[in-house]
Amino acid sequence: MTDIEEDIGRNLRRTRISRRLTLEEVAHQAGISEAALSRIETSKQRLDVALLRKLAHILEVPASKILGEESPATQRENREMVMNTHRAERLQLHDRVNDLLETIELLQGELRKLSRNVDRKGSDR
Repeated sequence: MTDIEEDIGRNLRRTRISRRLTLEEVAHQAGISEAALSRIETSKQRLDVALLRKLAHILEVPASKILGEESPATQRENREMVMNTHRAERLQLHDRVNDLLETIELLQGELRKLSRNVDRKGSDR
């Protein structure tokens, strides 16, 4: 395969992964096998124009992104989108950690109460 076809396969894979889609999901929607999609992504099989358009639609990107013909403005927008996604994920993770810490504190309080009750019952005997 040519360098261009390798770039197309790499771009397709990067785009699919950035959209958090599996080979199985994209292949199913495109009406091809996972093996065929994998061969396209690894430049072992050529991508025809009809399938390119279908994959671009599934991935919600212009076909030019898969072809690697993005404008600098589009590249900036994509970087900003990725950064915003990472920022949102960090905030979600931070919130989840705080929720877990609160749960741990509640459980520790309950354990202290249980321990005191056990101590009281032991001293009553």
